[in-house]
Amino acid sequence: MKPHYSEASVQPISASVLGDGQLSLTYRVPLESMFFSPGVDYQAQAGTLRVVIGRCRIRTHCTVMAEHVRPLTADGMAEVRLPYHGEKLVVAHADKEQSVAL
Repeated sequence: MKPHYSEASVQPISASVLGDGQLSLTYRVPLESMFFSPGVDYQAQAGTLRVVIGRCRIRTHCTVMAEHVRPLTADGMAEVRLPYHGEKLVVAHADKEQSVAL
């Protein structure tokens, strides 16, 4: 789970807890000519849910743990859903880690 995107390139990021043991995470997909973000990878450990936004070369097979649940919005926002059990949410970026309030 290596982060590729800087914090500024995927803002705004927001999250909300859903009633069915899931978390909805939204982020902006950077516009790139040779790459795209199909979703995220994540790891829950020691009370922290660590999320890394995936980056894949276009026209290649790429697997992420949680894919977008709907098409991107007109302004490039994506939504993924993750299993959630009350952990602290942290999004890892190439330049830093960001705690996301729920």
